[in-house]
Amino acid sequence: MLKRVDYMHGRDSRHRWLTAAVWTGLVLEVAVACAVFVVQLHAVPTTPLTLALGAFPELLLFVAAILGVVTVILGVASRRRVLGVLASILLAVIVAGGFAFAVNRSPLATTVKKPTGQQLRVLSWNTNQQAVSVGQLRSVIHSTKPNIVALPEYFPQIAERSLAELAREEHMTILGSENSSATVLVSEALGDYRIVDRDTTPAWAGVVIAPRGGEVPPLLVAHLQRASFSSSATWSDHLRWVQSECNKRPGLIAVGDFNAVNANFGSQSLGRCSDVAADLDLQSTGTWPSFLPASLGAAIDHVMVSGRWTPVSYSVLSGESTGGSDHRPIFVVLRDGG
Repeated sequence: MLKRVDYMHGRDSRHRWLTAAVWTGLVLEVAVACAVFVVQLHAVPTTPLTLALGAFPELLLFVAAILGVVTVILGVASRRRVLGVLASILLAVIVAGGFAFAVNRSPLATTVKKPTGQQLRVLSWNTNQQAVSVGQLRSVIHSTKPNIVALPEYFPQIAERSLAELAREEHMTILGSENSSATVLVSEALGDYRIVDRDTTPAWAGVVIAPRGGEVPPLLVAHLQRASFSSSATWSDHLRWVQSECNKRPGLIAVGDFNAVNANFGSQSLGRCSDVAADLDLQSTGTWPSFLPASLGAAIDHVMVSGRWTPVSYSVLSGESTGGSDHRPIFVVLRDGG
């Protein structure tokens, strides 16, 4: 009789443990799913946590779905039919939500169209400093034939030495500021560019260059400093700088690593600049980190245009073009809308 009592007690303890585990899993799933959807609706202030939640909705829902599978198994094992059904319904909702987020993302591009007519072609690539070789960079430039190459994390002091030969080959000028990690290569055919607003550009936020004359656009190459676990103040300050430049410079093109997705901005625009992918009704696939499938990554690299520039195409490049960088390159084609 004692053995039977002990057995019954052990079985009851096991069922209680399984029930508690199922409820814990359900609560965690609901918390993650609700947090993701609320942040996507721009209903919360920008903090380091909400930056992460906004950047990786597909990844977080994928993790929640894995947790959901475990919860369903535990629910069945608990022999409590209601819990098993509830866990299954919640799993289905999360999977459907994750699929809805992922299915609309643009595919990676292996090739881009050749230049036709009067186009402005812009390549942006956070190369993780010199993790990408000059040969790899040359290969991507040859295949895309850009007029502008933005390198948000390639120190100009290094670029002036390592990229000098490449710039000569492509008939480009290398520009960058000593208080920034950003370098930009501009086709000589676009005219004579110079760095402007050195004193008002926040340190390590990026660089602004403008033509001395003509119809070509001013450019902002951004490398906004990412939020730390404790504060997003520096990132927010850098973002306000981009907005200010967009508002005061007609026709500005802002390009680079913004360390944020559109959901983090609270819209698809920064001042008078709008996101090219959004303008083309595309949901950009993940540009970072490159080791994740693009459908789960964060689209934190952007090209944003204002004024007369009309987007023609937007691509996140795939294949060997990622080199040793943790970012994928992005490439856009613009035309002058007059």
